[in-house]
Amino acid sequence: LRCQSVEETLTALFAAGLQSVIVEGGRRILSAFIASGCYDEVRVLRSPAILGSGLPAPAVPPVPSNRLHIING
Repeated sequence: LRCQSVEETLTALFAAGLQSVIVEGGRRILSAFIASGCYDEVRVLRSPAILGSGLPAPAVPPVPSNRLHIING
């Protein structure tokens, strides 16, 4: 599956019979989905462990509280 955009990817997945997708990607993939607005809910998993330096997580725009789930580990 080679798609150029989030919308094209979701269209191809829907055509293949998928109606639900969980996106667990790195910063680039998550940022693309956030920018496209093609998501229904956001789940943020936080760890108490500091793993070192790295890329910051992408910023999530305001999401209704019933669609935002923060899980502290």
